[in-house]
Amino acid sequence: MKLVLLPLLAVLGGCVSSGFGLGDDGLDRSLVTGAVQPAPAAVVDTETRSDEATIRNAVTSANLETLGGGTLSWANAETGSRGEVATIVELERDGVRCRRFRVSRESFQGVALFDGETCLTPGAGWWTRSFEPV
Repeated sequence: MKLVLLPLLAVLGGCVSSGFGLGDDGLDRSLVTGAVQPAPAAVVDTETRSDEATIRNAVTSANLETLGGGTLSWANAETGSRGEVATIVELERDGVRCRRFRVSRESFQGVALFDGETCLTPGAGWWTRSFEPV
């Protein structure tokens, strides 16, 4: 039995001791990996941002008493977009005055509805808290 195991152990021992083992610190240069491309930068839609600012200006300059629940038209000469603000609701959030609104936007990209909210920070002015497609 020992005579049969001895050649078998010699063969198996050779497999374990050759090649890249646990004690081998060499680099395996035969492996080639592809370069990982960086994630693309977020695309900023300048047309939507411009329309967002125009809508914010219309919403914040509206006199809600004289508007009386009616619609408010807006147009952006820079982008050619236009639309109507259907509702504006003024509220207070954490001591800050905000206006929540729903607006239509007709542009070269199509027609869409957006829900938005803009808030007034004393000393800094109005800023857009949210502006998302419905």
